[in-house]
Amino acid sequence: MKRIENALRWANALLVLITLTSYLSPYLDPGTFWPISILALFYPWLLLLNLLCIFYWAFQRRRYFWYSLGVLIVGWNFLTNFVGWHSPSTPSPSAEPVRVMSYNCHALVAVDGPLGTWKVPEMSRMVQAHQPDVILFQEYPTLKRIADALAKQLAKDCGLKYNFREHRRGLAIFSKYPLSNKQVKYFKNDANGFQYADIKLGEQALRFYNVHLQTNALSGIANKVAKEGNLQEKETWLQIRGMMGRYKRSTQVRGKQATEIAAKIAESPHPVILGGDLNDVPYSYTFRQLNKTLQDAFQKKGSGLGITFNGSIPALRIDYIMADPRVKILDHKILHEGHSDHYPLISNFQLLP
Repeated sequence: MKRIENALRWANALLVLITLTSYLSPYLDPGTFWPISILALFYPWLLLLNLLCIFYWAFQRRRYFWYSLGVLIVGWNFLTNFVGWHSPSTPSPSAEPVRVMSYNCHALVAVDGPLGTWKVPEMSRMVQAHQPDVILFQEYPTLKRIADALAKQLAKDCGLKYNFREHRRGLAIFSKYPLSNKQVKYFKNDANGFQYADIKLGEQALRFYNVHLQTNALSGIANKVAKEGNLQEKETWLQIRGMMGRYKRSTQVRGKQATEIAAKIAESPHPVILGGDLNDVPYSYTFRQLNKTLQDAFQKKGSGLGITFNGSIPALRIDYIMADPRVKILDHKILHEGHSDHYPLISNFQLLP
């Protein structure tokens, strides 16, 4: 029995060391050293294992539970980036709130059924149910007839009659208010990039950033390895090695993209609200480049588990809404609906006087 306890104690110590190492991920540029970013990807599982250790040692009435409890307290910011327990704030009567939705809609191609099973009217009904003033779409449909039909339906049913989008490109901003000073930049393809537009609310203006960063493109490979892989076969290990190589390249690219966007945001003459699919977790270097100057709506007002990805890799939060410190975050919700591999996000904001 003593030998088992010693083995568990050393395993717990190793877990604590790995968890502490993962805390370095937001501060290390993956272009310089990328392996730490993989540990951040698995933080939810490190959290779960540490909680199990706390409960086990506490049940055994052994002081070793302090190992894992201490490491979770040290990484409190990591914990609150994944688990929220906030209640909504009451809006001030001095200004009208603005309701913002951000959604990677997977080009209206359902991931839980045959191609085309998610129709334009269904999308419009979902949006209408939540009544956003502004929507930031990633992976907006690139087929012209679908893209135009959705734009027409959103204008008719939801009052979102102003939009900023380009034919065959995946970023789109829809608004109930006129858009001005519109700019867009795509990185090497027609899906990943950023766009922004200004919206005037009373006497003040907000700049809305819509962002979609470099994808990892790992879901398909991960599915194949999980279903068909055999760790005793060389082919499986080659696939895992390929996944690591792909993740390395993509996380390095995202770091550069986020740094560029952060520099553009710093030039904004107006408070910024940013929404989008960063394709990276909230413990990453990518996230920190934007979070250094913007508030994370989930961390401020979210509740429950911050899981936004509905694909094959579990427990990921890679979609965000962020806001300038001059903007009050009233609430934040992850909507568990739709047919995309991402969940829609919605937040209410209010400009501070």
